[in-house]
Amino acid sequence: MELDAKQIEAVNACLDTNRRIVAVTGSAGTGKTSLIKYVHERLTDAGFEVAVACPTGKAAKRVFEATGIRAVTIHRLLAFPRPGERDPKTGKYLDTSVPKRCREDPLAADYVLIDEYAMVSHVLHRQVIDALKAGACVRVFGDLNQLPPIEPSDRLRALPTPFNDLLTRFQGIKLETIHRQGEGSGVVSNGARIISGWSPLRRDDFSMIMTNDAVDMLVQTVLQMGERGIDFSTCDNQIITPQNTRWIGTHALNAKLQLLFHPHMNGEWYVPKRHPWAKPEEAIRVRVGDKVVCTQNNYDIGSNVDDVTGLFNGEVGIITEITEFGEIFIDLGDRIVNVPIEIIIERGPDQRNIVVHPQKDLALAYALTTHKCQGSEYQHIIYIMNRSVRGMLNRKNFYTAVTRARKTATVVTDTYGLSAALSTVAPRF
Repeated sequence: MELDAKQIEAVNACLDTNRRIVAVTGSAGTGKTSLIKYVHERLTDAGFEVAVACPTGKAAKRVFEATGIRAVTIHRLLAFPRPGERDPKTGKYLDTSVPKRCREDPLAADYVLIDEYAMVSHVLHRQVIDALKAGACVRVFGDLNQLPPIEPSDRLRALPTPFNDLLTRFQGIKLETIHRQGEGSGVVSNGARIISGWSPLRRDDFSMIMTNDAVDMLVQTVLQMGERGIDFSTCDNQIITPQNTRWIGTHALNAKLQLLFHPHMNGEWYVPKRHPWAKPEEAIRVRVGDKVVCTQNNYDIGSNVDDVTGLFNGEVGIITEITEFGEIFIDLGDRIVNVPIEIIIERGPDQRNIVVHPQKDLALAYALTTHKCQGSEYQHIIYIMNRSVRGMLNRKNFYTAVTRARKTATVVTDTYGLSAALSTVAPRF
């Protein structure tokens, strides 16, 4: 690798055993993922045990695809228990919200490298630090311009994010030179403009479509791009919207897009069960060929392929089969999982069996929220925003959405929505 001055500074910091914590930030295209690969190679060649993790399964998969390094989710790294799991020494049931790896039973790794750290909440950050063994080092990488993590309370939301805090307290390094040239370069440069509050510029790989009828224009755009061989019903490309509700939210868009992509699908619809608290608009019906996303971690389904077991929050796949017994088979790209109607797991001190319905955690994925896409990359994206979702429009949401694209980004919006997104610096939770 040919490194610029800031990358050399970051590498030296990451390899410095006297620095227990190093944080590296940089916008899209500044080479963070390449840096992780370089640091990982240097450390493993030196004989250190190195673990690589990400907040989501999708982000971990992307690290593997980009670097060849096997990454895991932070929850898997910290060995969070499954429901019903017991302590092998005492027989007591383990708290599923408390990881097994902690001060009393730390990680074996000498170095822990974590990508997409801007997504890590305060609670999970504390658990990561507590799991380090004596003398171990942690190196975190992320983009400070992206959306902040979802926190459980107003008190935590009011604090600086863990990633921001580490950058401030431990003299973090900011990568500044954009190395991604050619395909996606207009996406990267416009991302920088958005963070500065400037309107993005039309480029060969960045389109702006101004309209007051966002949904109809979205449909037209999808059809036109389909004629050019860009298929948004696949997992390679993604339609992104700021939120789930309202007329440009995921619920409304997915129902419309499902019929757009599969107007003549054969066979009867299959209707997965929903949670008791689900709203009517969250109900879905699916057929073979539909694009779906998992909305919760389900560790107890699927088969072990390359040490990947279960179905994880944010993973997107295509339904390949729905059996007469109601099983849904989903092709996730690297493996196929079988999502049954129900599974029985043991939970609680009374050793009772409880029934879990994993299909309740499936949703259509033709359109996803920006939060759900964070940590992922796609060849082509369409980002739709409108004045009707004014409360969710801000620079971080806009920036995070368009920088998911490796090749082209298309923005469908109105002038008011564009102005609102550029004039609002951060999300208002």
